[in-house]
Amino acid sequence: MSGGARVDSLESLVYAMRATLSPEVSDSERKAATAAIREYQSQPECFMGFVSVVSNAEDEALRMQAAVLLLQSMSHWTNLGQDDKNSAKDALLNALFSDPMPLVRRNLGVAVAVTARRELTTGGWDAFLPIMHQAAESDEPRAREVAFSVFKRLVRFFGLNEPAFFSQLAPLWVNALTDAGSNEVRIDAFASLAAMTAYFEEEGDFASFEPIFPQMLQTVVTFVEANDESKAVVALGVLEDMLQITPTFVATLWPQLVQFNVQLIQAGKEDITKRALSSLAKYVELKPMLLLKHELVSDVLNAAFTCIAEEETDIDEGNSIPSNAQTLVDTICLRIGPSHTFPLCMEAASQYLADSVTSPHTIRGGLMILAMSAEGCQAYMREELETLMNAMMPHLSSSAPLVRDAALMVLYQFAEHMRPNIHDYHRIVIAGSLDGLSEDLLSSRMNAARALNSFVVFLENEVLAEYLENIMSGYVGTIVGEPESLELPLMCASLTGIGMLAVSVGPAFAPYFEPTMDLMIEIIGLTDNDSINLRARAIEAIGGVAQACGLEAFAPYLDAVMTNAFEGLKLEFCRLREHTYSFFGRVATLMGQEFGKYVDDVLPILYAICKAPDMAVFTGDVFVDTGDDDYDDDFEVPQDAQDEKGSAAYCIGVIATAMGPAFLPFVQDSFSALETLLQYDNEDVRASVVTAMSEVARVVPATLEWRYSVGLPITDNVPEPIAQVAAFIVPKFLLRMFHEEAVEVVSRAMTSFASLTRAFGPIMFANEDNYELFSSIARLTLERELICQQPLDEDDFGDDVEARAVAALVAEDKQVAGDALSGHGANVDDLLDAESPIDMGTMETDHLAEALEAASEVLGAAFEPCFKGLLEGLESRARPQRPVYERCTALGVLSASAAALGPRIAPYLESPMLPLFLAGCKDESEDVRRNAVFGLGLILEVMGSHNVAPGLAAVLPHALEAINNVFDAGYVEDAAAPDNAVAALGRLISAMPQPSDLPLSALIPAMVAHMPLTADASENPAVYSALFALFSASDEAVFGELPNLIRSALPDHIAFQLGLLLNSLINHDQIGSEVSAMLASLDDDERANLMGVVQQAVAAQ
Repeated sequence: MSGGARVDSLESLVYAMRATLSPEVSDSERKAATAAIREYQSQPECFMGFVSVVSNAEDEALRMQAAVLLLQSMSHWTNLGQDDKNSAKDALLNALFSDPMPLVRRNLGVAVAVTARRELTTGGWDAFLPIMHQAAESDEPRAREVAFSVFKRLVRFFGLNEPAFFSQLAPLWVNALTDAGSNEVRIDAFASLAAMTAYFEEEGDFASFEPIFPQMLQTVVTFVEANDESKAVVALGVLEDMLQITPTFVATLWPQLVQFNVQLIQAGKEDITKRALSSLAKYVELKPMLLLKHELVSDVLNAAFTCIAEEETDIDEGNSIPSNAQTLVDTICLRIGPSHTFPLCMEAASQYLADSVTSPHTIRGGLMILAMSAEGCQAYMREELETLMNAMMPHLSSSAPLVRDAALMVLYQFAEHMRPNIHDYHRIVIAGSLDGLSEDLLSSRMNAARALNSFVVFLENEVLAEYLENIMSGYVGTIVGEPESLELPLMCASLTGIGMLAVSVGPAFAPYFEPTMDLMIEIIGLTDNDSINLRARAIEAIGGVAQACGLEAFAPYLDAVMTNAFEGLKLEFCRLREHTYSFFGRVATLMGQEFGKYVDDVLPILYAICKAPDMAVFTGDVFVDTGDDDYDDDFEVPQDAQDEKGSAAYCIGVIATAMGPAFLPFVQDSFSALETLLQYDNEDVRASVVTAMSEVARVVPATLEWRYSVGLPITDNVPEPIAQVAAFIVPKFLLRMFHEEAVEVVSRAMTSFASLTRAFGPIMFANEDNYELFSSIARLTLERELICQQPLDEDDFGDDVEARAVAALVAEDKQVAGDALSGHGANVDDLLDAESPIDMGTMETDHLAEALEAASEVLGAAFEPCFKGLLEGLESRARPQRPVYERCTALGVLSASAAALGPRIAPYLESPMLPLFLAGCKDESEDVRRNAVFGLGLILEVMGSHNVAPGLAAVLPHALEAINNVFDAGYVEDAAAPDNAVAALGRLISAMPQPSDLPLSALIPAMVAHMPLTADASENPAVYSALFALFSASDEAVFGELPNLIRSALPDHIAFQLGLLLNSLINHDQIGSEVSAMLASLDDDERANLMGVVQQAVAAQ
């Protein structure tokens, strides 16, 4: 078919189709034929043409192609005349039942189902249901297969539009589970029954479904026993989907499914075992705490441990039995938490790594247990790191490559999750990683590079400087060399590592700047498809190198690299664009306001990416454009396209921060672009958007140098831009905090809300509905009814003002980003099911505490209404029975509230605040003691300064006992509790009208004995202001401790004040001679250092 030819008849259509299938035609002819068919598909008459070919062609390949093209053209159905519709329905049914090719029948079944949905609603296909019902009961297996294949696609439609027929189908499907002649019938009936659960769910009719479920499980067993692993795997996937659409049935179905999958693993069928492991990971992700409730943690983990040590038999290592078992272990440890998983993991790892074990697969399994539990059990594993490192290190030099590979995986996971403890082993990690870069297995080299990349980001500069040359040699050695020795994934990882290393060492990277830039410039000049990933990593690495070495060094390259970056954006390669945006962010950070020379070119690109509609890729069996919502699940936006949107959004925020006031003209357009992604399907994108919107918003108060007064009502003359941005941003962030299913997005929203609150002040709460909603969100979170699980059905709100306020926000948000937002109902009948101790517990409540503390700071006494609503939840979380992180969070929020409310805290002191803080000072957890004694100090300060009830005299003995308990609890490395205890005494002293009323002779030595502060330098002002006041008053107790205080090596910012104070004491008329005598009693070095401090302070003054 020559270029420009058209399809204008059935003959020319068949000719064009043959041309696209024939290996004998030229590329130009094939392209011309393909173009002609595409043009033909734009015309309604194409539908009948494809029907004719699929019905009449003798060539199987033509019928197959016609079936696919027909599906792609289903949107033309509404444009057909009635005669054509009738003819098409008859032809499709005839072909559906008669075609000998299963794949043709499958595609025709989709076409018939779509057609039926459209025609049955208008009464246009009376014959359809009788014909299909008759086929379903036919003696012919093929007829039954066709019928059940179509029925499977019409479950939802029948339930909504044909209730009478729907009621007949349930027993038909149940009977078909045991169809003797066709496994295809059985699996389609299985899928149909699973889909039916949505209707049982809506009616709350579990009783009708309960007897069906065991029969479905038995069907899977039958597939297994018949060695039909493919059908069993499909059925397990159907069960996964079923559990997602039956939230109220989960409590009953979930434990049965978990136990069933554990039993399937024991059957020893490879494909089924892989799918069962994968299903278990998804079930744990869905309802982790049910593992505890039903005491299934050990059963599931032990099943995974058995599989994790099996020999790799799957060429695709990402889908082997051991790799799926690894994912399951990782998921359980993350979702359940270390207290229930760490002992089991360590016991299994110890058995597999015992000296008597010689099987490399078993040893590898033990190492992978350590690697996969590292993230979820990191708090416990840090305490045992020496033991764990000793268990892992010998295997770095094992003779078995797969054992070395696993050991490097442990090294990578430990480098990532054992910080900062792992830094003590930097020699081992760096040496092991560099050696690993020359391993035979690519996975080993990748693990080594990843370990190195994780390590260089956080290791101290002086340590990195020692190894800088070796690390750079290791990275460059994987990038430069003979082509046959280079691996693209490893090269990409090393390029990323170079950029991260440069940022970490900063100016120390200068000796490597020019050779590195020469290498990167060469790479970003590559244009072949195979090198695009390298180019992407190189352009991002250039940003890190530029940031490390400074604008002056980078200036000669700047314009050329920027030009290359813009050219790269034209290549329509998502990964390259994603990393280019990261480069833009680095350059903006480097240039600050000077980035304005590029901003008019960069921002429109970022805005366009944020606003661009997604280009979905069909992930089903064939590409289908049916115009039918039921097939949306067959379309998927590629991950790299989603990542690009997240990177573009994040880059907008980075540029806003970098340019500061110069970004003000772009604030409105930036909000407009970012707002379109607030409800994007990808949670990482939403998280990036939340961060970016916060950074853009903060430009406004920073530019206007906004200063606000604490409290409500607003007494300041608020500039219009401040009021406008606050009115825009607050509802958006509250909605993300309240109605969001992703923990990371909720946490970022809370953290960002805290920073915005401190930047904008009480204007954030000037709207009464917003303030009430914020208070409600906090209360709901503390009550453990997770904010992402609150159903938002407006009909259920009644007179609930706060719920109606939320509904209004949801409606507003929907107008911006469509109807993607919907409630996520959940069963929270019992505490175990409602809690998720790691993700929602730790992340969400910690960040909520930040938001509450910020609110208390800017609201002051006006925070009391919110505080009253929170008090019950805070009190509950602070109890000894609650997890450590909950006790810490609750006491931290109570402390911030005490500081904000001042004397208005009085009604809450006797109960519950004082008892909670006093008890917390005796807690077994150092973190809890820290927060408790900090809060106790704030309360004592309030009581002393404002003389509030119950009276300091009555409380003081108990308070001092609690503080002494913190001192006596023993030393913990990097512990902050003793620092906070010292500060608590300092606040008490400062607050007392007459400090001499305190037992200073006992308090001052206790304070000085625990100085200098080592873990919480922010407490220095509270400590030293109290001591300086006593010095100035010539108090005997503190004066006698002056030598010890001096020996405590005060921090630099305190030394200045001490120097001035000592100078005044030395020259004091009455006590100058005593001070000089005391100084003379010091060692020569101590006296010389101290006089140096005095001289520097006087000179600086």
